[in-house]
Amino acid sequence: MYLCGDEREAEEKRTKEMFHQASKTKREKDIAADIEMLTIESEKIKSNKTWLCPHCNKRTQIKKLTIVDAYHYIRPYSCTGGDYWTFSNEYYVVCTKCDSAVRSFTGSYDFSSPFTAMPAEDQTRIYGYYFLETYHRYFGERLKMYEQSGSSIDLDKLRKEKKEREERNQL
Repeated sequence: MYLCGDEREAEEKRTKEMFHQASKTKREKDIAADIEMLTIESEKIKSNKTWLCPHCNKRTQIKKLTIVDAYHYIRPYSCTGGDYWTFSNEYYVVCTKCDSAVRSFTGSYDFSSPFTAMPAEDQTRIYGYYFLETYHRYFGERLKMYEQSGSSIDLDKLRKEKKEREERNQL
């Protein structure tokens, strides 16, 4: 087949673009594979982070810990308001070594003032909350607590309630 000058240039351009597109696709595939590998590696590193229990002073990997989300009930008010459960901005971490529950919450701190201006105890509590907020998906077990009776947390009861909720949701 004989092509005139303009047609030949157009055909050569299409051939170069197809060749470039094929090599670009392979390079993109390699980059995507590298990104996926690095993401998996990053997830492993994050799940191996450790948490220091303030009660027994022992470190535990967060993937072996249980985190409990605390919820509180909003009573009905007016005609359409309330009557629901909401997250309390509060977590409990249950140490596997001493079975103590450590409470972490933001409290009512005014975040418009500098973080370093607050007392060291509040800094630790708020840092702990944001650590848990950031890494909560790496914990070994995550439970929800809809009401707290007393000062201790009954993990077996919470696990049973979680199983019952899951069974109800499947129906």
